[in-house]
Amino acid sequence: MKILITTGIFLPEAGGPPTYILNFAQALLKLQHQVTVLTYSDQAVYDLDKTLGFPVVRVVRSNKILNYYHYYQKTKQLLNTENFDCIYAFDHFSAGYPVFLAIKNNKIPFFIRVGGDFIWERYLERTNKLVTLLFQQDIFAKYYDLPQDKLKIINNPVNKDISASIHKNTNKEIIFHGRINKKNNLIFLVQAFAKMQDNSFTLHIIGDGPEKSKLQAEANKLKLKNVIFSDLMSRNALYQKLSAAYLAVYPSLTDISPNGVLESLRLGLPFICTKEIGFDWLKNKALMFDPKNIGELVNILNNLSKQDFYYEYKQKLAKISYDYDYSQATQDTLQILQNESH
Repeated sequence: MKILITTGIFLPEAGGPPTYILNFAQALLKLQHQVTVLTYSDQAVYDLDKTLGFPVVRVVRSNKILNYYHYYQKTKQLLNTENFDCIYAFDHFSAGYPVFLAIKNNKIPFFIRVGGDFIWERYLERTNKLVTLLFQQDIFAKYYDLPQDKLKIINNPVNKDISASIHKNTNKEIIFHGRINKKNNLIFLVQAFAKMQDNSFTLHIIGDGPEKSKLQAEANKLKLKNVIFSDLMSRNALYQKLSAAYLAVYPSLTDISPNGVLESLRLGLPFICTKEIGFDWLKNKALMFDPKNIGELVNILNNLSKQDFYYEYKQKLAKISYDYDYSQATQDTLQILQNESH
């Protein structure tokens, strides 16, 4: 198949979608399929584009209205010059809606992968299938009145190239990695960190985004000298950081099925997350907190700063197994795309 993948963000930006798309595209190439990625971007081209093995078409960001218009235009251009078998969107608004408009008079099959917690019903009039997560299927069918035959399930995979249980904690770093935006609730995290009883820990925030300067200002206002910021880094460099870290924190207001949690499990790195991630199978196993209750997070951080509590929790997480990988996810996705594209 020849597949056009549309997304809101892609490498070198951090986050779940770039990681997923890279692994998914590489798995497709191994199976002799063709892939083109269309994404918003801060630059028209990056050096890494030459190393990926598939074309990346970048729409340089300006203001929101122009972003959508340029994305729409680029989609039309690609469809006029390339013979794609289907379009697979990894974003239901910024990369889904412009595509929806661009293909209104085109019969190309259109699929949307939804990892978030809402959907725009009008897309489905022109969408062959909505690819979602298992626990979300009932939500979409019940509350958005979407037909079950429009919904297919692909759970988030874990990268098996990450060596399982390689965590060798050598420092007292608490790490967040990902996009620095309002959704990821990082001012809340910094404020909770400031209230920790043990001030020997460091909070390391890795990533970039529109809220970075505001977050740095908050850390300065709280006079936190042990909060450090790093720019985006390669996945290998990130895994090395995580392998040496004390703890990973995922404080998002809503981040359904986050890849970071799966990667932490694979690495053997203790993590904590909010109750808004949708992983029912982690309830009563992982420590979770209300993303609006700073006292809950402070309490968990204080408990995990104690060695006995920390190692008991680490052993508890080590018993959790999750082996669904990108090879399996790609095969399952291809089956959906192929079956529904005819």
